[in-house]
Amino acid sequence: MPPDGEPVYKHFKYETYVSQTELSYSTALPLLRGWDIGPTAVNKACVVGQLDSRGILIVLAEFMMNDPGVMRFGEHVTEQCNIMFPGVPYIRDFTDPVAFDISQTDMAS
Repeated sequence: MPPDGEPVYKHFKYETYVSQTELSYSTALPLLRGWDIGPTAVNKACVVGQLDSRGILIVLAEFMMNDPGVMRFGEHVTEQCNIMFPGVPYIRDFTDPVAFDISQTDMAS
């Protein structure tokens, strides 16, 4: 289902950038996770993907929670990735360095 609202990238075309078929993951490649757990964000988000043979990032899943706290959100994403992507060799996580500020690690983050 196409998302509501205004796209961040003004030239985004749903029909061009979103697969019309189900995507599959490779157990030969690592998962890449990009985290948005910023200090002012009430919602936490994480995208999960893999780089294909051309170096293009294929986004396989996304997770969002409203005001979950960093620990709870991390546990949820880890649990879901273990269920959805068994057999991957490893996972690489990427996030904004400010996520590791002390204020970001408590339940009020």
